[in-house]
Amino acid sequence: MQNKKSNPKSEIRNPKYLICFDLDGTLMDSMEIVNGLFFDMVERDLGLSAEEFRSHRELWAVAVHERFDMFFKGQIEKKGITKEQIADFLLKFREEKKKLDLHLVPHADDAVKLVSEYFENVACVSNNKDTALADYLEKLGIGGYFKKVIGNTGLKHSKPDPEIYEKAVAAFGLEAKNCVTFEDSSVGIQSAKNAGMKAIAIATGVETFEELKRTEADLVLEKFSDLKIGMIFDLFGIEK
Repeated sequence: MQNKKSNPKSEIRNPKYLICFDLDGTLMDSMEIVNGLFFDMVERDLGLSAEEFRSHRELWAVAVHERFDMFFKGQIEKKGITKEQIADFLLKFREEKKKLDLHLVPHADDAVKLVSEYFENVACVSNNKDTALADYLEKLGIGGYFKKVIGNTGLKHSKPDPEIYEKAVAAFGLEAKNCVTFEDSSVGIQSAKNAGMKAIAIATGVETFEELKRTEADLVLEKFSDLKIGMIFDLFGIEK
């Protein structure tokens, strides 16, 4: 009698695997508008020149609180801007960001639904505060598909540091090799790979398909409509 071929759905739903999605630029079409808001506010409220950094699109995925040392340190020292002023600015920026009319990237909801059909453990992992992250997902209408949301609350380092993905892996008690994330940026991909995870690059943010092909991503997609569930099976070595 021949052995019956295992059903991928039943095999996968034994919570052995974890599928993560970044938010900004990956699921949410936010990179242009949110970064435009940030640089406009930096110039208006703090008097800092942001023109040079508007063109550094590959850095737009860097967490906003880390940009002051990275982009503006010299200007801040020259103007005598204090840490308290920066903290107040960040609070105001996050409140203004919440008011933006942000939408899902095309077919992002289809991708999340597809993954959730086959995988029990699905998480959103993002450089947003945990509560803000949950709020965005609810507004976008996809909050119910995620078993956990992993934000940067309480973390010392942001992407490309692996800390946030190490937190995600630990939250599910899984092995990193059984985890994969969807990311639109090279810094996000680097974060996941440094955590020992697999990474799927999706050209829905500010970096192009060709730019993402030069990263360490295990798979590069131009758009979510190109995603087939078998691609994830192949990354994990799951028999179809």
